[in-house]
Amino acid sequence: MDYSPLSRLVATGHTDDVVRLWDPRADDGSNVRRVLRGHTGWTSSVSWSPKSEHILCSGSYDGTVRVWDLRSRGALHVMQQDNASDKIFSVFYGDDKIIAGGESKKLTIYEAKII
Repeated sequence: MDYSPLSRLVATGHTDDVVRLWDPRADDGSNVRRVLRGHTGWTSSVSWSPKSEHILCSGSYDGTVRVWDLRSRGALHVMQQDNASDKIFSVFYGDDKIIAGGESKKLTIYEAKII
């Protein structure tokens, strides 16, 4: 789960393979604003871009890291781990890098400035 102070939305990953975006300002606190589909395994981690209210990434047990732009339909970029069966456990969106860690016990670093 990750909160974006820029968009004021909460992103969560789920076992039904999706990312849900929530607005915590909703009256009942559980208003889902959008569902992002594309992963084919449990979405285990999400992280917002620190520079944009529209960009976030997600990692999944399907071995991919997806970069989402909320202004478009579908994932903007899909990065596959070297070993396609390597489950992603955690992702972090830094200023200029996306870092993913998974079952292989190593970190994969992607250049976010080209994304």
